Amino acid sequence: VLIVCRPFAMAKGVVTTGDASSNEDSNDHSSHVSRVAGSVDAGQSDDSNDPSYPVLRNAGVLVNMDDGTLLIYGGETRDQGASKALGDTWELSPPEPTGWVPCSCPEPRWTMWECTAKDSEQVPTARSNHAAVVCGEYLLVFGGWTSDGRSTGTPLSHPELLHLDTRCWKNCSTANAPPPPRGNPTLVYSRKRHLAILHGGVFYDRTRAGDTWCLDMESWIWHEAANVDQPLARTEHTAVLWQVSSTDERMLVFGGSTEGGASAELWSLDCSSGAPTKWNWNDETNTTFVGSTMSGPVPSNRTSHAAAITGYGASAAMIICGGQGTKGAILSDAWVLSPLGGEARGWRRLDWGGTFPLRRCRHSLAVVNGLAIVYSGYDGASIIDAHHSLFAAPLDIATNGTANEGDEVEQWAAEEPVSVEDLPKELRAKALASTMPLAMAKTLHRFAVAQSPPNDTYIDPDSGFSVFTQTCLKRRPCCGNGCRHCPWGHENVPVYCRERYAAQAQGLLEW
Repeated sequence: VLIVCRPFAMAKGVVTTGDASSNEDSNDHSSHVSRVAGSVDAGQSDDSNDPSYPVLRNAGVLVNMDDGTLLIYGGETRDQGASKALGDTWELSPPEPTGWVPCSCPEPRWTMWECTAKDSEQVPTARSNHAAVVCGEYLLVFGGWTSDGRSTGTPLSHPELLHLDTRCWKNCSTANAPPPPRGNPTLVYSRKRHLAILHGGVFYDRTRAGDTWCLDMESWIWHEAANVDQPLARTEHTAVLWQVSSTDERMLVFGGSTEGGASAELWSLDCSSGAPTKWNWNDETNTTFVGSTMSGPVPSNRTSHAAAITGYGASAAMIICGGQGTKGAILSDAWVLSPLGGEARGWRRLDWGGTFPLRRCRHSLAVVNGLAIVYSGYDGASIIDAHHSLFAAPLDIATNGTANEGDEVEQWAAEEPVSVEDLPKELRAKALASTMPLAMAKTLHRFAVAQSPPNDTYIDPDSGFSVFTQTCLKRRPCCGNGCRHCPWGHENVPVYCRERYAAQAQGLLEW
């Protein structure tokens, strides 16, 4: 049963700010605390003194607390045309009176946490593209990027802790130095060993990280882990912690950006016992947990997707959705891999298309009561709007893992942007010989929209970025971002930007 709800109004919430500083105190919250200062950005709410909803965002984190409560922390928004990192914390409660049910646009209850900071520490640090995980009574946050005026931001390394009962932030004081600063890492939590496990990411110089670290949350010591036979260095991947049994735990890493491009690899790390340096990686891209060859279709290569795990033991399942494909196309699919511990393990595409707004990347995913809760993201042109930002979709997992014996593994083909290599020779030669501005881009656009069905994107030959075609942009009102092929004449572009975009798009809006 699908409930189609009216869109909820979005307003900017209080954004906490401040740079974290080093502190050698113990990681407790018994000392005096001070309220975290905040400010409200104008222009998003008729009543800015009573913000009711979080600001639209992408690259934040949605975590599922032990009691089933969903918590949102950080991310990135747009403020007068510039990226702005966020440091706010919001609780997402089920809609009333129905609770969570399949719905393309639910109306949950949002509560902004009025958090405090221990000993007037300047925490939390506003950040995006970070990692966060619930570790017992704490939310542990690591890495990500600040918006400090630099064009690329600054990667972070210092971890920060939010005590979930007292709602008090503090710097996470560790006995040794943390891993190097990075954006886009992943974190999972081992209940069995009380360890937070960090993997991958991207450094300030844009090189990918292939290292794995764990933080012992009893001794507060970082340990480098599993540096033998590990996966290729990667960023914009996902990781989940699979509880195989009461004694066996595995971190599952899927996809991401590697030196070879977007990936669809699945790796598992056995972190159940032994010294972290002795943990073992295993490539399970095409095999089941018991070692047999996996059959049936598999997801396409992707980065910047979202993943979550549900269930326990052999019957557990991992869900992935969205992301960016090999050529930068924004994907609009969802997949489930189950049963994780059985011989019948296999991928199956979930039937969410046409009902739920799937096309997105840099979003978050959590599972509550058999439903996938998907929040926020970026659609390739702008941050997902209020009407499409949140949805709850059903998980039909029980029938998965029934691929017929002997079926070949076939990778599902996502739509990829048209590139110069796709052009017929005569069109390519004509565009190369032309002296008109953007001749090749115009040729690519005309070729893309002439396909059956028309393509939504093409690769700009100068920048390498994915560009939306008019076919794609006609499906919605003008987003206000000055898209090259806007069919609406840039009618929603802010006034102060119109002159600049008009000059850039002169003669382009009609092709």
